[in-house]
Amino acid sequence: TAADLADLGEYNFSDIVARFAATTPAPPTPPDPSATPPKFSINNIGLVDAQITFDDRPQHKVHTITDLNVGIPFVSNLPVYVENLVEPGLTVVIDGAPFIIKGKAKPFKDTLETLVQLKVDDFDLTKILGYVPVKLAFDVASARLDLDLEASFVRTATPSLSVKGRVAVEQLSLKQTGTSAPVVAFDVFELLLGEADLTAMAFDVKAIRLSGLNVVVRRDSAGRLNLLDLLAPSDASAAPDPATKSALPKVDIASVQIEKAHVQFSDATVSPAFQMDIDPIDVGLFDVSTTPGKRGRMQASFASSVGLVFRNNGTFTVEPLSLEGTALLETVLPARFAPYFQDSVNFEIAQGTLRLGTGYSLTLRNAPEVTLSKAFFEARDLSLKKRKAQNKDAFFSV
Repeated sequence: TAADLADLGEYNFSDIVARFAATTPAPPTPPDPSATPPKFSINNIGLVDAQITFDDRPQHKVHTITDLNVGIPFVSNLPVYVENLVEPGLTVVIDGAPFIIKGKAKPFKDTLETLVQLKVDDFDLTKILGYVPVKLAFDVASARLDLDLEASFVRTATPSLSVKGRVAVEQLSLKQTGTSAPVVAFDVFELLLGEADLTAMAFDVKAIRLSGLNVVVRRDSAGRLNLLDLLAPSDASAAPDPATKSALPKVDIASVQIEKAHVQFSDATVSPAFQMDIDPIDVGLFDVSTTPGKRGRMQASFASSVGLVFRNNGTFTVEPLSLEGTALLETVLPARFAPYFQDSVNFEIAQGTLRLGTGYSLTLRNAPEVTLSKAFFEARDLSLKKRKAQNKDAFFSV
């Protein structure tokens, strides 16, 4: 089967649809509520090796649906078969990516027990971006989707709809519109759902993982960040009332990890322009929960091209939001940050290394509460010289 979308936005079968729409069928006879539904048993319903080609001329794309197979081995409303599972299935390859949908259901039982499995392997998301109903503020150079999900539904006194499985986006690359270099990219974003009960709004998440993140942050001479160009204009009228606070859903996440991240930062508001690579960045959150008072663990670290090393370890709660821990900055080379202060002082830093750290406690309730403890500051081999002085000896050393 071929479907052709012409430049005028009409399909090659639009005239057939219009013809059916122009006819007015006689209204159906209302069913007799006292009548017993007819009994049936149907076996071996199947559609085998079908193919659909969709030529989208306005988007200049051709989409192919191949190896389409649909099957329902057995379905019956006979009382003896009410407990039997109906197992429909669909397999198809869309633009080269396999899709598999399998189901198990008891459609004629009062509980309507249903189980649906969805599997998508390496689907190219860029092929459907032309059909996104909103205008994106960025270009998606690449993005691949993997799904392996299982949804179940049971209708009882308290109906239950739950989902579990894996969702992953791989090889994502975002660019500013009209540019060629990626601004945000990552290798893998993966979500592993233990079980998400959508009716009870309770979510058990095994893991969230982001690997290989690369972000390019540029601040131009006017002070504007390039990442702002990736955001659509916000509607201030749609912002929620800060005085209104709704209850959080029940969420438990075993681990959230950002690994092997890299940030390239440049700042043209100073002269000479400041540049720094932050790599690698590793962040881990463990035992995250919206249960009031339940504490989780956190750790974060990064190194940089200007010598700066950061480490943080501590605990936190989501409700209320609070943080406790220790933060440490090591091998801070103040001379590398001279573009930010050289115009305000009459000296230059010839050499030196700084090290500082603190314990901290932060709680966000009606007003932020911050407490620092065991804070320290160390300076080693620090040497200051007067700028443009004939005597080049340091006037201050420690």
